[in-house]
Amino acid sequence: PAPVRMASTVAVGVVVAALLCLCADAGYVSYVLDKSWTANFPAGTAMYSATAIQQDNEATGVQVVIAVGQRSLNYSDPVVLLNLYGNVIGSFGGDSVSHNKQAGWGIHGLNFQALSPTKGSFWLTDVQDFTLKRFSSDGKLQSVTGTPGRAGNGTSPLQFGNVADVAFAPDGRVFVSDGDGGVNNRVVAFRSADDASAGRVLWISGRAGSDVGEFSSPHSIAYHASSNSLFVADRGNNRTQILDADTGAPRPLWTCQQGIPWGLRVVDLGNVLITIDGDKKILLVYNLDSVTRTSSGECNIVAGMGLPECDTPHELAVDQLRGDLYVACIGGPSIFRYVQRTSRGADEEES
Repeated sequence: PAPVRMASTVAVGVVVAALLCLCADAGYVSYVLDKSWTANFPAGTAMYSATAIQQDNEATGVQVVIAVGQRSLNYSDPVVLLNLYGNVIGSFGGDSVSHNKQAGWGIHGLNFQALSPTKGSFWLTDVQDFTLKRFSSDGKLQSVTGTPGRAGNGTSPLQFGNVADVAFAPDGRVFVSDGDGGVNNRVVAFRSADDASAGRVLWISGRAGSDVGEFSSPHSIAYHASSNSLFVADRGNNRTQILDADTGAPRPLWTCQQGIPWGLRVVDLGNVLITIDGDKKILLVYNLDSVTRTSSGECNIVAGMGLPECDTPHELAVDQLRGDLYVACIGGPSIFRYVQRTSRGADEEES
């Protein structure tokens, strides 16, 4: 679980300014805080660990759902569902997710896998129970991957450690970053949701260490389609690593090692990677045009901003139709929405 750390506004400003000196072109994608949007959480929720988006579909009438993981036992469920306007439309998980009095609900990571234009599943990592749990879009538990209550690195039966995050490829593959501290520092892949639910492993990559392909607390994971790559937030080593999604083989070490990555996601609209640094409270935007199936590409940080409104930014989600980001603040006070800007003149945050 994430420790709460504070960073001064002055220090954040200096860090962001220094990193933006590396930007190749200020006209690329950037983000600003949407001050008009508020998450209207019910009383009792707190410690917002993660967010996930069930994407809307105009043709089928499916509406966008913003799922938020929260850890306070003062609310009956660890997952709260919001609509696009920030209003509560449901919750789930209270009868399925582990908890204790000291740490609260065991939810750590959260993501949504679209299985069709109308169906999909929420997957969450239960860091107290050492499991990956799959729920239907209406909150019914569908499967539990891993050995509940037993941390380890076994494969028969499959065991996880402090399992952190989950990502998906469009062809159905499932990728898990297994290591928010604990016994494992690795990425585990499955060929499909059914294979993941049954614990049938496709490949495992990584071990504890600081060499290429080794990890220290792989805290978050994201899939990049055009390069068939996985971006892994190797938080304990203060770097992001890239793996081949077919085999788990590490790509050459990425030169973009700025900040300490806690959460990361790929935004299709603009072909960028977003990382958030919970220590320095900053958000960075990396253009991925030069990242291919054979090359880790050049370092191209195109935007960055401080997140002073967020006490310890932990994980994030992307609205892929609009390009907007939702950042979960594990220290509070809420989650926040950041809207995408692409024109050069709109890059500066409104006062």
